[in-house]
Amino acid sequence: MPPSRILVDTNTYLRLAHTINLLLGAPFGTGHCLYILPELERELDSLRAGKKRRKFEWTADAALAENRRHILQVSSGQRRIVASAYAQTQAYTKEESLKTSNVDVLYIAHGRALGLPVATDDQEMLLLLARAVAVDAMTTLELLRMMLDCGHVTMRTVDEICAHWERIDDLPANFRADYRRLFGRDDREPGKAP
Repeated sequence: MPPSRILVDTNTYLRLAHTINLLLGAPFGTGHCLYILPELERELDSLRAGKKRRKFEWTADAALAENRRHILQVSSGQRRIVASAYAQTQAYTKEESLKTSNVDVLYIAHGRALGLPVATDDQEMLLLLARAVAVDAMTTLELLRMMLDCGHVTMRTVDEICAHWERIDDLPANFRADYRRLFGRDDREPGKAP
C-alpha cells in the first residue's frame, strides 16, 4: 500500500524539522509520509536573507537541505487540476479579503485537488480557507499526536519539541487548549522538558 501523503507547510516544517530527524519522505505508522512543495525552499531562502536571518540559519544545514528534496511529486494531469483549484481558491481568498499568502493558497489547492491533508498552524488557512474549500487540515500538534500514536515519536520528544517552541517564543495559537485536548495532560509547563 502506498504511503498516505501529508503536506507540511512552512510553519509546521520550521516547528518540526529542527528536532525530528529525516522529517520528510520517511514513512511512519500505517504508511503516512510527509512532503513539502518546492515553494518552501524559496520561502526559507527569503527567511535566511531577511531581518531574522540568524533565527533561520539552521535551515541551511546540508542534511536538512537534502531531506527537503522530498517534495510532492505531481503528474502533468494533476498539475492542471491543481491549477484550477488554485484559481478557485485564490478567487475565494480575494472575495473574502483573506490575507493568506500565494504559497498558502498553493498548499490548500494541492490538498483540495489531490485530496491530501495539510499540516499548518496558520489560523487563516485552518479556520477560514481549508474549511471553506473542504480540505482536511491539521495543526502541528495534531500531526505530533498522529506521530505519537504511530510510535514515530515518544511523548518525551513531543514535550521536548513544545519546550523548544516556548524557548524560542513560537508557540502555536491555542497551544495550551490543544495540548490538553490532544495529550490529555495539564501537568506539563511549556518551556520545561519532562
